[in-house]
Amino acid sequence: MKVTVKYQIQVIAPLQAAKVLGAVFFVVTCLFLPFAALSYDLALPQGPGHLIWAFLAVPLVNALFAFFLGWVFAFAYNLVAKRLGGLEITLQERNL
Repeated sequence: MKVTVKYQIQVIAPLQAAKVLGAVFFVVTCLFLPFAALSYDLALPQGPGHLIWAFLAVPLVNALFAFFLGWVFAFAYNLVAKRLGGLEITLQERNL
């Protein structure tokens, strides 16, 4: 017999949300960076050599931006959740 339970997310820790989002955006940006470099290499006759500093800065800038927005969104969620209630999720026990 499966048991389902409803939970409500009342608080999201802003700093933790910011750290996780920053790290995720950094990793994802690094994964897509080779494709961006390749497309610039194919599109620009002089190649991406003059833009190498930009390619190195993009993951860091993305991570910092995501960190800031993660903190802002978690803070805003906490304000709204106090008044309207948090997101509701339903969890179901998994049979192994």
